[in-house]
Order: sequence, then C-alpha cells, then structure tokens
Amino acid sequence: MALIHSRQLNPKLTGSFTLSGSIVATGGVGTISASKLAGDGSSLTNIPITGIDGELGIFIKTGSAYSTTNDVQLTGSLKANTVASSSTAIYTNNLTNGYPTSNAWGTGLDGSYFNNFDNTTHVSEILRFVAGAMSHSLDVADASPNTKYWNTLSTSHTEGSTTSKGSLLDGVLGSTYENARLSQHWTSSAFIDMSDTGSYKELQDYLMAKGWVQSSDLGDWGNDTGTNPFHGSYASRIPSTIQTQATHGTNSLTVTANAGGSSGVYSNSNYFGLGGLTSGGATAYYVKTIASHSFSDNYADATPDENSTFTTASYTDYSISSFGTSNGLVLSKIVTAQPAVIPSAYQDGDFNSVAGPISGRFYTGGATSATSISASGYYATHDVVAGLKSGSQSEFTFKNGSDSNTRFYLYYNITEDITNSQPTAVVTSSADITAFSATSRSFSGAPYLLTNTYTVTFESEVSKSFDPCYGYGSSVLVNSNTTDEWENIGSTTLSNTTCTVNNSGVSSTGNNTYVIDSTKTTKRSSSGTPHVSDIAVVSSSLSFTLDSNTENVSQNRSTDEARNYSLIFRARGRNWKNTSADSTSGTFSLYDASRFGQVAASGSMAVYSRAQGYDSNTLQDTTETFTGEDFRIVLADNVQAFNGAYFTTDSFQTNDEGDSVLGNYDLQVKPGYLVEPGGDYGYWFAENFGSGDYKYYIRRFQTPGSTYSSMTLDVGKTLVNWAATTSDSVAATILFESSGNGSGNNASLGVARIYDPTKLTSNLIEADMAADNFKNPFSTAISLYGNTGGSKSSTEYTIPIRNVDGMYLDANDNELYVIIRYKGDPSPVTSITLSYS
Repeated sequence: MALIHSRQLNPKLTGSFTLSGSIVATGGVGTISASKLAGDGSSLTNIPITGIDGELGIFIKTGSAYSTTNDVQLTGSLKANTVASSSTAIYTNNLTNGYPTSNAWGTGLDGSYFNNFDNTTHVSEILRFVAGAMSHSLDVADASPNTKYWNTLSTSHTEGSTTSKGSLLDGVLGSTYENARLSQHWTSSAFIDMSDTGSYKELQDYLMAKGWVQSSDLGDWGNDTGTNPFHGSYASRIPSTIQTQATHGTNSLTVTANAGGSSGVYSNSNYFGLGGLTSGGATAYYVKTIASHSFSDNYADATPDENSTFTTASYTDYSISSFGTSNGLVLSKIVTAQPAVIPSAYQDGDFNSVAGPISGRFYTGGATSATSISASGYYATHDVVAGLKSGSQSEFTFKNGSDSNTRFYLYYNITEDITNSQPTAVVTSSADITAFSATSRSFSGAPYLLTNTYTVTFESEVSKSFDPCYGYGSSVLVNSNTTDEWENIGSTTLSNTTCTVNNSGVSSTGNNTYVIDSTKTTKRSSSGTPHVSDIAVVSSSLSFTLDSNTENVSQNRSTDEARNYSLIFRARGRNWKNTSADSTSGTFSLYDASRFGQVAASGSMAVYSRAQGYDSNTLQDTTETFTGEDFRIVLADNVQAFNGAYFTTDSFQTNDEGDSVLGNYDLQVKPGYLVEPGGDYGYWFAENFGSGDYKYYIRRFQTPGSTYSSMTLDVGKTLVNWAATTSDSVAATILFESSGNGSGNNASLGVARIYDPTKLTSNLIEADMAADNFKNPFSTAISLYGNTGGSKSSTEYTIPIRNVDGMYLDANDNELYVIIRYKGDPSPVTSITLSYS
C-alpha cells in the first residue's frame, strides 16, 4: 500500500484503497473521481443526487427498486431484459408508437381512419382502434362532413283572409237593392232618412281626401245622384280585394333554409353542413331574422316601404348549442358508420319555419286598432332577411327572403240603408181596337169566319217608379196580354211592351216606350238619370191574324153558339224596389155580332178558314167526311132519274142572304158533322128550322168501273129500316145509276128503285110508292127493295149486287147515290164509308 503525502498533487492510486476515517474535498470544485464507488452509498451525506456520477444518478432506492420523479430522456435504445416469464417488464400509462421502418405514418392511408395516426400517437390508442375494427369487421372510413350548404331562403307569410270588394260593399240602399241608383232630387224624397247619410259621407270624404274616391264617383252634381255610394263596384280606385276586419292584425312570417349542393354524408338528407364538433360535442350556431313593415294611407303610394306613412323594422336572434331542435333551429351530430371505432367529428342541421320579427299590422304612429277609419290603407312586410353564423364564424352570412303581398284594408262601418219605406206605384191604362177586318165563307147555307185581323192598342203609364231610386228592377212598366185565347185560333203579336230603365239610366227612348217628366213635356234621353217624379209610358200594339185552314166547330149547337175567345191586357208598373201594381183592361172578345154585322141571336160565328168550295173528298173516294159539299146532290125529283144537280159550293150563299140553300127537307153539313139544322146539333139556323119531319142528304159516289158483286155501307150507326118512324133515328137507302128511272145502261127501268140495306131477307118491299116526304121525297113514284142475301156486322151492312133486281156496278153503270134520312134530331153521322168487291 503506498503512502500519499498530504502535499502530493494529483495523486493516483492503482489497485484498491482503504480509508479509515473520512475524505474531505475542499475548494468548492473539488471532486472525487472513481470508475466505481463500492457500497450502497447509504453512508454518503450532503451529496446531492445531481452531483453523483455513475450508477446511482437520479434514481433513489426505494425498497428493492430504484425510482425517480424526474423525466428521463434516452439517446439510443432502452432494453429491458427479464427472465422469460409472465411477469411484466415495463409498466406505463401511455407510450408513443414511434417511427415505422417500412412505411411511414401518413403514407398510403388516405381515406382511412389510420391516417389520423402519426409517430406521436399513443400505442394504446392505436391498439384500441385495431381491436374495435377487428372485433366488428368494420369499414374504417374516417369521419366526413356534410358537404351540402345553405343555398336559399324561403319565406312564408301568414296574412289573414281577404274578401272581395263586391262582397264587402253593399251600398247605402240596402244589400238587396245594391244595383239601384239614386234618382235626381233624391235628397227631397220622403223615402230617404237624411239623418242616416252621415256615416257614409264621413267615409266618402276621408277616401276622397286620400285619393281612393274621385269627384267622378260622386255622380251628377256631386251629390251621389245616379250612384249608390259604396255599392260593390263603387270607386274604381278602391282595390277589388280587401283585408277582412277580423284578420286585420293577422300578419306574421317564418323563414326556412334550403340546402344546396350534394353530399353522401349527412344525418338527414335535407340538412346542410355546420362544421366540426367541439371535443366531440355540439358546436353552437346562430340565426338572425330581420324584417320591415310599412303602411301607406293614400292611393298614390300603393307599395308601402320605408318612405311611406309609417314604417317599422325589427330583428330576432336565435341560437342552438345542443343537438336537437329549438325555435325551428335543428342541430344534429353526423355519426360515423362505426361510432364504436371511429368517433364523430362533424355536425349538420337546418332551420325551418323560424318566426320572423314582425307580428301584426301597424299604421300611423304604430297604431294597431282595426276599428278606425285611419287604419284604411295599404300594408306590406318587406326587406325580409335571415342570417346564419356557425363554428368559428365571426359574422353572419345573410340571404334575402321574399316580401309579403301588399294588402289593402278598409274600415267599413256605414249605415247600409238610408231609405225608410217605399212608395206605391200608380198605374193607369186604356185599350182600343184601332183596326179590324173579316171575311166569311158559306157552307151548307150558313156563314163561317174565313179571315179575320185585328189591331188593338194598349196604352199605360206609371208614376212613383223612381222615388227615390231606380235601376234595381229594369222593367219599370210592362204591358202584356195576360189572357190571350185569341192565340188558340190565330196568331197574336204584342209589340212595344216594356219601358226599361236600368242602373245605367233610361234605356227606352222611342215613340212608344219612354220616360217623361211629370208635366209630360220633356222626355228623358238615353242613359239619362230619371227624376223622382218622372213617369214611364208604354204604348203597345197587338196584331191578330186568324189561322188559315182551320176550324173550331163542335158537335153541339150550344157549344158553337157560346164559343168565343177572350183577350185581356195588363199593365204592370213597379216602384224602385220592384214591387208591382197592376192595371187591367176590359175583356175583348174575338167575335162580336155587331162588329161582324150579324144578328146576335145566331150566336157566335164559327171558324172554317178553308177556301170557299173546299172539299177534302173526291167523287171516287169511298169515304165522305163532311168537309165540303162538292158531291152533295140537291133534293129534287130529278134524283129518281139519277140526274140530280150538285149543290152550289164555289160561291158565298146563305139562307140569311135569301139564297135558300137548305129547304124544309134538307139536312145540314157542318165541318165533320151531318146534322138537323134546327136541332141541338145544328149551326146558325134557328131552332126548329125546316117544316119537314124527315130530312135528307144525298151523296153521289163513283166506282173505278170494275165489275163488283158486292158492296158495304157504314155510316157509323145502326140504321132503322126505311119504313120506320122511330124518333131521332137514321135510315139510309141506295139508288144505283142502273136502278134510276130510265138512267141504267145495263137495263132501263120505268120506275126508280131504292134499296134498304137493313132488310136482309126482303126483295121487293113496296112498289110504286107515291111522294110522301117520308119513304119517297120525290114527286115521281119509286119502288122500295130490300137487301136479300145481305148481312150486318156492327154498323156495317153488306149488300149483294143483284143484277136481277136492277143493281149493277160495272163499267156501264158505275155510280150510285147514298140517301141518308133523319127522323127528329139524332146524334150526327160523321162519315159515310163504302167498299166494293
């Protein structure tokens, strides 16, 4: 062992050194250096840990372990070697993952959640993500934002209901009479309550001052003559659509955001992106609504704005800072596809029906009452704007909304009926026949009306029709023929029937229909306003023409005698409320005996307006229908020689004129009937005309000329035999051309033979009968034969043509007479029908 002298500088020891006692290093900078200090250092004192070099350093032995609270930084590597076992070698809360040697972090990981990792990411974070991904076999796409954006702004205005001008305004004459207009001098009418006119005048004056009513709306002379103030179309400047009073205060708006663009990521397809989350939670966003409301109280300013009579502007702020919905603002987290693995990072949302700052309508001075005349005017909400601010934005982004409609409001609170009653219209009338013509024809000795024309004037007038108004009912005075039976037998035309005054003024200004002043000196012109005292006049004219080719004959005499046709006129005048009053004429009869120059005892003249001589039947017809007498044979002795004369039918001949068309033994033909002229079915002739108890009618018929062996006769009645004296009976016989006295071509007989179809088993009944105005109406004797071999079915009699008895129907003898005889007054025969075989 070497001895170190105390004065020896920088002594060096090689080997070991044992010191008993202490070593003191002085000078403040002295050190004790050794490659190794043995022992555990527990006896070293007053030596700071930082002053110890070597194995001990910053660590302090704590039990069996060394520890430090200092940060440790290694340059190089740290290797922990332990015996292979399940024991843990390194304990730590977190450890960064460091630098890969093959592929660096952030390389080749675009679009993957792994691209969020770098060398500073904790190993535990990566391990947790990998564990989640592996356990769920998940898509590991990163969280993405909603790329839609706030594009436009929609505005919804709630403005209340409107009504039409025509529905609101009813005028001042009562709602029923809105179309009426005030007559001239209406203010002096006893039917106007002038104390009720003030309310409409006040409104009228206000609206005139504001421009909605013009002087031209005040009618003639500026006192509403010719108008009905505040009727449905009054004052063209008053808008046609008006805000209802009940919804005057109904005015609000909402705004709604509309998304633009497209996105594959969203919480709702209607939402737009609102930035990222804050520490996984919601990031607040803000909405501001701004609007102005303006009022104009005059016609000239129909689009209210900030320069109008009154304007106000307001705004309202809204915000939302948590997910959900508040005041129409919606905020939603965009949850990743695998929230258990990939945390959400973005949010989106929307705002819908967010209330604007305006509610109600305001006019001058901010007033809101709807029951003031000053509230009348135009209203509009305008300059609607909404702003959005989200995330880190410091300023709002604004978008414009749409303005409301401009609404017009009218405070309408007037007396709508200033009238107090109505007058009674006063109507007068008169009627006169101013032209008349008639012609007649004769038929079987009696006259019939052939043509007839009339002109009748009917004049009327009405007063009190325009007091105090006019125009509600336009037909002030109407003439009509309320009873017109003349039309049943002819044609009537009534012209110039109506005086018209509508709410545009007088319409009828002609010579026959017009309005005239009460002194009847001044006619009102077209569209003129009538005076309350004016009179309406109508002068009508009726023309009548009898129908041609018609008749009005009935079976019974009493019906024909009493038949007439009445015509009655009525004038109907109306007051201003269309309440009517009537004046009627007397009754005009179509037939008047004195007017027609006839004897009243004959009764009414029947109508048979077919031409003189008309007969619808011909000689070869097998039917006689009694429309004429062209083939009637005059009852005379020459008939028995089959040489009878035709009646004269082509000229006017009547017994009244002394023509003796019908004699004592003649039946009468009237249209459609064969009658006893003086009986209950006769026409025109006096009752009991003709002295004969038996009366006759002879009709000539002609066959086509073929040879016939049989014929039938049917007069519509069961016949009595020719020798019968039965009262009110009908009998018939036939005189053939071949059976006349010397007239036959097949055989010439010296005595005429007639044949009774009713005697079905008789041949010769009586020969050479002398004249008796019963069985023989001729002066020369004739013979009566029966109808042996004949038959009867109902009223039809079948007659064999017995040549042996002088009966022929062939080319040589092809004519015959049918002779019908009445005893008394039987119901008329209406036709004769023959057939041949």
